[in-house]
Amino acid sequence: GGGFWICLPCFRKQQTRTNVQEGILRGDKGPKFIEELTTWQYMVRAVRLCRPFRLALWCALACVTVTQVGRVLMTHYNGRIISALIGRDRPLFSHDLTTYVLLSVVAMLFGSVQSLAVEIVQRRITVDMRTVMFESLVKQDIAFYDGVMIGQVTSRMTNDVAAVVQPVRSLINTVLSNTIRLFGCGFMCLFTSWKLTVLACTMIGPVIYLTRLYAVWSKRINLRIRVNMADANAVATEALRNIRTVRSFGADDMEVTEFKRHTGEALRSGMKDAYASAGVSAISQYLEFAATILILWYGGLAVLDDSHGDLDIGHLITFNLNWSMLNTAITGLNGQLNSLIRAASAAQRVFEIIDLQPDIAIDAGPVALAEGQPCTVEFREVRFTYQMRPDREVLKGLSFRIPAGNTVAVVGRSGAGKSTLVSLMLRFYDPQGGAVFLNGRPLPEYNLRTYQKRVGVVSQETQVFCRPIRDNLTYGLPSGAASDEDVVAAARTANAHEFIEELDEAYRAMIGEGGVRLSGGQKQRL
Repeated sequence: GGGFWICLPCFRKQQTRTNVQEGILRGDKGPKFIEELTTWQYMVRAVRLCRPFRLALWCALACVTVTQVGRVLMTHYNGRIISALIGRDRPLFSHDLTTYVLLSVVAMLFGSVQSLAVEIVQRRITVDMRTVMFESLVKQDIAFYDGVMIGQVTSRMTNDVAAVVQPVRSLINTVLSNTIRLFGCGFMCLFTSWKLTVLACTMIGPVIYLTRLYAVWSKRINLRIRVNMADANAVATEALRNIRTVRSFGADDMEVTEFKRHTGEALRSGMKDAYASAGVSAISQYLEFAATILILWYGGLAVLDDSHGDLDIGHLITFNLNWSMLNTAITGLNGQLNSLIRAASAAQRVFEIIDLQPDIAIDAGPVALAEGQPCTVEFREVRFTYQMRPDREVLKGLSFRIPAGNTVAVVGRSGAGKSTLVSLMLRFYDPQGGAVFLNGRPLPEYNLRTYQKRVGVVSQETQVFCRPIRDNLTYGLPSGAASDEDVVAAARTANAHEFIEELDEAYRAMIGEGGVRLSGGQKQRL
């Protein structure tokens, strides 16, 4: 009969492949799928970003208004000057020319102030957005980083944030100025000749429809480009971070090939977008040219036949200038709409990180672990599986108890779950079954921030930061919590003081990314 059938095992395998796909945002409880951001939602959030800078924003808006009103009036006086010349009216010519010059000076002055105010707003929004995004990133679940490459994340924080903020500048400069110009020049066109206005407007509809159609298509293409460039950035970051391994294996050509594969995919998508953009632009220009021809044909015949007593050469030139500015405003607004639609793809990648809430909140938990408080750790029937390895259960009903004050060694073969056990004790993850208890309380009841500050960890992998040696030794402590004497005493205990003093700047010496200026043994002592 009709209908369809589903192979349940096949469906589960496909779902598993989907859930472990790299690049998907995830929390400790699994993948998180964020609703797609619409262009309107992006515009609303872009306006909210400007709220902290109201003074500079209102200054920019006022300057835009004055500048555009001045430019609209300049076209009016331009036509009056020509009419005065034709009529040989010297007083009117002098008056209108003086007014035109004053309007030009005022428009240029306010235009400069507008550019300064907008530049200030844009730069501050960029810094704030990157800061907010970084704050969100450092609070995400550890499971989040199991499923993404760091290069993909940094690409969002640099390239995508820049793409999101750029239209904010245009919203102030282009949208408002073109809107004022649109209504101002539209009024002047109607005031000069309503018949010419109706005739010229017949070409506007097709242009708007065509550019709107292209913008929606271009949004999908640009999202694909950003994903490809993020993948390329991830390849570059990983290769440069492990450059010694790359060189020792002679794999530089292989890494370049992989990088070119992702950039090539981005280029192919970009070429499609470029061809489509050029086609739309060409058709739009022909339609705009047709409108100009209609204006000159109908208006020229009206002047020659003197069929309109109120339409002379000066008025025709004024109308043509106003229509040209009106057409430029429409083109600018269409282009800005296209930019906003394309920027929405970048905004999607930025705001989904900012809005992403971790399943294990750092500041959640009502119980604060007191400093120096003895702790008894207990695992009760703990079961755990990594999201990126869903077919293999690492811990299968593990139970044990470590009384306070005891020293315990956990021994087992590689992959048995020793590191996983420590990760669960640090609450990097929550188990899928059972629970971890601390002094008889479930670990999630403790405030994670205070708990992790009370726990000391020496990992099997040497981790140092590209900062002065002193900052590495006091990492995680509040500013001023450790005196210079405390730092030196700790270094002496680890047999590190001697080699630190041999460095040019001693405890203030920078050690480079990953500690490249130190030997492996020196990094371990730190």
